[in-house]
Amino acid sequence: MIAEYIVKVGAATEQDAKLALSTYLLHRFVNEATFNNCACAADKEPWYLASGAVMNTVFGEIDLDYTGSATHYRKREGAEPPVAQNWIPTDTVQFATDNSRQIREEIQKLSREYKLQEILTGAAFNIGYARYIKAGGSRGIFSNQFITHVRVLANFEPELYLKTLEKIRELDPWILRPLHALYHYNLLSRLPRNPNERDYLTAVQNFAEEMSRIQIVMPERRKKEALESSLAEKGDCATDRPMEKNGIDAEYPTPEQMNEAWEAYKSGKPGAIAEVLRKRKKERQICLAASPIVQPKSPGALSDSLRIRNRAGEVIFMLESAKDTADLVRAAVKANIDLGSANLAGADLHGIDLSGANLNKATLRDSDLHGAKLYRANLDRADLYEANLRCANLSDANLHGANLHGANLRDADLHRANLEEATLGRALLYRANLRSANLREALAYEANLHEADLRKADMRDITLRGADLERANLKGADLRDADLRDANLRGADLNGSDLRGADLDGTNLDDANLSDADSLGT
Repeated sequence: MIAEYIVKVGAATEQDAKLALSTYLLHRFVNEATFNNCACAADKEPWYLASGAVMNTVFGEIDLDYTGSATHYRKREGAEPPVAQNWIPTDTVQFATDNSRQIREEIQKLSREYKLQEILTGAAFNIGYARYIKAGGSRGIFSNQFITHVRVLANFEPELYLKTLEKIRELDPWILRPLHALYHYNLLSRLPRNPNERDYLTAVQNFAEEMSRIQIVMPERRKKEALESSLAEKGDCATDRPMEKNGIDAEYPTPEQMNEAWEAYKSGKPGAIAEVLRKRKKERQICLAASPIVQPKSPGALSDSLRIRNRAGEVIFMLESAKDTADLVRAAVKANIDLGSANLAGADLHGIDLSGANLNKATLRDSDLHGAKLYRANLDRADLYEANLRCANLSDANLHGANLHGANLRDADLHRANLEEATLGRALLYRANLRSANLREALAYEANLHEADLRKADMRDITLRGADLERANLKGADLRDADLRDANLRGADLNGSDLRGADLDGTNLDDANLSDADSLGT
């Protein structure tokens, strides 16, 4: 049976992909001394918790919200875990909550590893497809909602996206979590029109095999502390290369030295560690830093924080004297650098002045643009997924086709802004100024437009299904053929608005002002 085959391939892919990614992350976190100073239980190692937290967030098992609070997704949705798979440990979820900012930063680093992205995307497809089939999803040529949804993810056709999303979530809300998580964190690669499950499994298995050959060096905090303590007592090399009290520094022993030293430590022989290192020193005429875990920066080397890259990973601007990302972006604008397609995901740009800047197709998801000045900025098809644009000035800005899903636009000024075909699903637009804005064919399902100013806005063919427009000002707004199903328009002012052809099925119009409105919709 083909269905049974897809489920088996998905299960094998999920097991290998999660184990391989966890190993990859654990090796990197230990080698780079990442998460060394993170708070966790005394009997837990931060690298293990961190690798589990990042891996489960990447695959959508852990959901990080705006506040940084982590939630086990399946528990939140009330779904049951798959057979033979346990719930994610509570301490892993708690670690993700306590270190949410750093978890996001580590995931952002993965967005520059394009080969890994392809492997993860294929894995997410296999996992999701297996869940879809297992939940009873149809595989018919014209009724396969999962394949259709995967295709529209690449080109994002709003109506078809919503249609397939609703049908798949009816089967199981857990099905699309891996794909949507990768999309959210900018890790989703473009899939071919006819994906091949076997090829994706092979790629994952090759990755897992490669990871199985990796040797994790001293992955436990207490082992390193014991080694440091012994070195300090014996004084071997300590006078030449003192070790930091808080853990690994750039002058830590080589992997070979660490393995030998740990075996000696387990033997319980007094001075065994010092003897091993003394032997290594005699052989190589060095004791520490033969192959430092954290490579020191070469003179004049620029960190990624001093570079702006495009989506392809190419450097488009760099400045060694830049204090931070905001300073770097200001310098780029001043130098008339075209920031179209720039990757500024997660950047702290609050209060920055980017008026008139070209940010066409730029990646700004999860970025902080609180109070930023973007007057007349070109953000055509920019990715602003869950960006913080509270109180930002976006008047006369071009946001045509931009992705503002889940973005915070509270009190933002979008006067006369072009939001045609923009995605505003679940965005927060409380008290936002959208007067005379172009919202034609925008996708704003479940958006919060409470008390928003939408006077004379062009809202033809807009999707506002389930949106909150309570007490919104819609005087003179053009809402022809708008989808207002299940929307809340309680107390809204629709005086002089045009509602011809609008779908008002289930719409709450209690206390709404409909005087002089042109013809109610269907």
